[in-house]
Amino acid sequence: MYEFLPQTEGNLAGVRIHGKLSREDIEAIVKRLEGMIDQSGQLRLLVHLDHWKGAELMAFAEDMMFLLRHIKDLIALAVVGDHAWEKWWLELGGLMVKARTKYFEADEMQQAWHWIQTVPPRS
Repeated sequence: MYEFLPQTEGNLAGVRIHGKLSREDIEAIVKRLEGMIDQSGQLRLLVHLDHWKGAELMAFAEDMMFLLRHIKDLIALAVVGDHAWEKWWLELGGLMVKARTKYFEADEMQQAWHWIQTVPPRS
């Protein structure tokens, strides 16, 4: 399951993912994010993994395809989670984009929002 967070507007998107992510979930998320990229040109994305239990294989594939399609469109990607393997997931995804990436622990949500809004793009 997922929900877009209230801070989502302009080129800033926040998505909370809870439980297991389906292919339909990721397709809906990608559709909205791509609409935001079409409007703003680039995107700052915060993903809150809240008791995330992984994703269907096709959801992972769609996520990776999104990153590859938008390799130059992401300014920054912050992941907030509570498992070491989520940090590894970010590092893997970070290899596919030119965006700045950073992992935050679950109790660092405020810092994550500040970082995602203020980090300068890579030159």
